[in-house]
Amino acid sequence: MVPTANKISGTSPCIVDRIQAVLRDLPQPEQYVIAYSGGLDSHVLLHLMATLRNQGSIPCQAIHIQHGLQTDAADWATHSQVVCQALAVPLQVAHLQLQPEPGASLEAQAREARYAALHRLAPPKSMLLTAHHADDQAETVLLQLMRGAGIQGLAAMPDCRPAPCGWHARPCLGVSRQAMQAYAEQHKLSWIEDPSNQDTDFDRNYVRQQVMPVIRARWPAASRTITRSANHLATTLPIIQAQTERDLADSLNTAGRLQVTALLALPLVRCQHVVRAWVRQAGHPVPNQAQLAEITDKVLHAAPDAQPMVGWQHSLLRRYREQLWLQTRPVPPAPAPDTQLAWPAGSTDITLPCGTLQRIPATEGIPDRYWQQGLMSVRWRTPGVRCQPKGRQGSRTFKQLCQTYAVPPWQRAYLPLLYANEQLIAVADLCVTEGITILPDDTFSQIRWRIAN
Repeated sequence: MVPTANKISGTSPCIVDRIQAVLRDLPQPEQYVIAYSGGLDSHVLLHLMATLRNQGSIPCQAIHIQHGLQTDAADWATHSQVVCQALAVPLQVAHLQLQPEPGASLEAQAREARYAALHRLAPPKSMLLTAHHADDQAETVLLQLMRGAGIQGLAAMPDCRPAPCGWHARPCLGVSRQAMQAYAEQHKLSWIEDPSNQDTDFDRNYVRQQVMPVIRARWPAASRTITRSANHLATTLPIIQAQTERDLADSLNTAGRLQVTALLALPLVRCQHVVRAWVRQAGHPVPNQAQLAEITDKVLHAAPDAQPMVGWQHSLLRRYREQLWLQTRPVPPAPAPDTQLAWPAGSTDITLPCGTLQRIPATEGIPDRYWQQGLMSVRWRTPGVRCQPKGRQGSRTFKQLCQTYAVPPWQRAYLPLLYANEQLIAVADLCVTEGITILPDDTFSQIRWRIAN
């Protein structure tokens, strides 16, 4: 089980013993990977891990990420190579080419790119180690407060969490910046000072240089006590998450969509936790509190025949037949009614203007000879189109078909219709029609439709 609480230990005469004790309580990887920037904190962690390795612990290596944002970044890479060579620690150097986006936070963009590279380069079953310490944790809590974060944000950085390589751990969260500095001076370590750390246009630098000194002047133990509060929240978080997981499981239908009636049966806070968890699991950005309130008021409490929606960032949430639906924005334009695409005989997949169709071998469905004879094409909704689904009585209009198979109104213009010559033989993967002719030696395929959303 990966610990989620932030360990805050008391004063220890030896940082090595403290880090060793923290790592002992965490999952045991095949090797440790140190994120080494060349600065003081990461150099202390690198030296500590090399010391533990020499005492017979798990082997380690280092990764240096060169952002290319500083003119002397190449010197930092050279410094990292010299230091790692002296400690006999294998080193990988990764070069990033960041393209700052107008209006975007360069600080956040660099952080995301750095972690993406670290997770990509760290080998499987390893534990990535970063040198965040107690003062970093206190700064993170203050920054999250200024952003109006909830419990998960205020719990700040966990000791250890799952990562693509295995785990990502921060074994120095119980160590102060002062103790890191003292260790570096004691062992005569040489490190690089990043000049951007003095730029108070970056929020963290402003908190570090302008806010924390004022707080410590009044409360000298502020970093330790703020971090203790984060630890309390971190220990509470799994309880809330467990309840949310139960509520989410109870609120989902077999199609993986949230049921409005189940959500409305929950207290408001638990309902909003479920919506956030569902959106996050679907890979969408999580709505903020104001957007969650709009979802509750505008979507969940809408009239049953209404079609409300709420959008944020690149996401759009809708309601149809007492279910919530998610899609990605911007929504691609629907094909014109006269659009027609030939489905090549030898192709199992066809890319549509708004998704894909795939052929899957089956014991029944559409005869493969329709493709082999080059008869198949894909079209979209046209006025007056009707068909009789196989096994049902009477023909149906396009609108009736969509209602029968619960296709929401905003998807209907994207629904692909499969034709063999001029005969409609299937509506996406919803149904085949009575017009299909079956021969004794036929083999079959079924269709899978994936709409781009």
